[in-house]
Amino acid sequence: MSATTMKIQADVRDHLARIAAEEFPGATLSEVLARLLAEHERARTRREIAAAYARLQDDPASWADYVAEIEEWDAVTADDAERE
Repeated sequence: MSATTMKIQADVRDHLARIAAEEFPGATLSEVLARLLAEHERARTRREIAAAYARLQDDPASWADYVAEIEEWDAVTADDAERE
C-alpha cells in the first residue's frame, strides 16, 4: 500500500481522531477516513436513488407503470413463496 502526506488543519485532524476513538477504536486515521468516505458514498447513492424516485413520481404515467410492474413482480414472488 502506498502512502502520501496530506496537509489538513489541526482541528480537522483532531475531529477525525475523536471520531476514530469513539466509533472505530483501534483503527488508524487512514482507516477511519476510508470508512467515512465509504459511508459518504453510500449516503450519496441513497440520495440519488431518492431523487430518481421523486422524478419518477413527478410523472404520473411513469409512476403508474412502475407501480404496476412492482405489483406484477410481487405477485410472482408471492406465488413462489406459497409453493414452498
